[in-house]
Amino acid sequence: MTQVHCVLHAKGGVGKSLVAALLAQYLVHAGAEPLCIDADPLHATLARYAGLAVHPLPWHAGNALDARAFDTLLQWAGEATQPVVIDTSASIHLPLRHYLASARAQPRLARMRHGWVLHTVVPGGPAFLESVNGLTQLLADWPEGTRCVLWLNPYWGALAHAGQGIEALAAYRAQRQRIAALLHLPALRPQTDGRALAALLARHMTFAQALATPAFGILERQRLRQLQRALFAQLDMAMVR
Repeated sequence: MTQVHCVLHAKGGVGKSLVAALLAQYLVHAGAEPLCIDADPLHATLARYAGLAVHPLPWHAGNALDARAFDTLLQWAGEATQPVVIDTSASIHLPLRHYLASARAQPRLARMRHGWVLHTVVPGGPAFLESVNGLTQLLADWPEGTRCVLWLNPYWGALAHAGQGIEALAAYRAQRQRIAALLHLPALRPQTDGRALAALLARHMTFAQALATPAFGILERQRLRQLQRALFAQLDMAMVR
């Protein structure tokens, strides 16, 4: 069954495009030819990756409320025979959820034989509890069979509230049966691994591109290779394909 991976979060800057890029690279590494769709009408970060075959969603004058663009999104996903990766933005978070629940989209979704995998980021720090508490409403908009993958991102602070990690929180436990995997974006050292990843992201390069170019030094390539292996190993364990 073709899998459609949709990356969603209501806030910007939490790592959605990073997750989408990692998913696409992992699927390529696993031998697939994923259809990558950039559904961000403002920044189109994923579309800047020359090493990935990314299709920007056509928006009418950048209007995130354009239902025709969402029609196209479902058409592309429905016609795909390879895995699909969809990167979204905060600006289309609610419009997309409302569209998918609408009478306009429901017949299209019913005809699709694909499996949906919802990926959402749980950032550390101030947005941690809000993100966990929002899981119930987020999952309510998706069919019962939708798998959910949570990406824990420590970049903005501790992944805990009042000393409790995500698995101890009531909002997480209430949705536990629908959560397929908890994946961890690593806490990186700013002067070593963090600097190498920041350079990779700033250039919108894939791991494969970076490992093949002398633009990155030997130590940087070694750190990126270790990071790639660690992240891809988690995706292997989560059976995200």
